[in-house]
Amino acid sequence: MIGGLITEVFPCDRFIEVHVVEEKHGRRDRVGLHLARSNHNMQPGDTIWWQGGYAMWTPKSRRLTDVPLERRGPSFTLPRKSKA
Repeated sequence: MIGGLITEVFPCDRFIEVHVVEEKHGRRDRVGLHLARSNHNMQPGDTIWWQGGYAMWTPKSRRLTDVPLERRGPSFTLPRKSKA
């Protein structure tokens, strides 16, 4: 299972690209994920985790929890941001 805090959301024509910071074993990794378009309003600060073909989203307000979303393709590692 992979997941963490959503940092950026990019709506595209056929999918939504979500960037996530995952913290494991003292490391912070940046991971990207493509999701099927939906009516959910994902925003930075929300949380998401995924495994297999689905992802589970929880808004920061926690008014909903583990809302299932369909994935589009594999997750991918994002380049580390430079400390400029």
